[in-house]
Amino acid sequence: MQIIFDTKGTIFFQGSGFPEPVGELGYLKVDVPEGHYLKEIDMSTGKPVPKFEPYPKSEMEILKEQVAELQAQNAALIEGAQIGGTV
Repeated sequence: MQIIFDTKGTIFFQGSGFPEPVGELGYLKVDVPEGHYLKEIDMSTGKPVPKFEPYPKSEMEILKEQVAELQAQNAALIEGAQIGGTV
């Protein structure tokens, strides 16, 4: 089991199956933008920079967008047919 704790002995996390840290552990407080998740902490500059990614769209969100697009296309076809006088 792995445990993350401070110098006072307060346990912040315990679990298993995680890689062992290399070097010191750091602390960073960030505001995560709505609809995003924290992907990683970029340490390439020597300073911690949080990197966020948007959550992928759910299957339901994708289907709603497809339905809205098909409804718009259907309405355009009906309008075009009415203008052409074939309906």
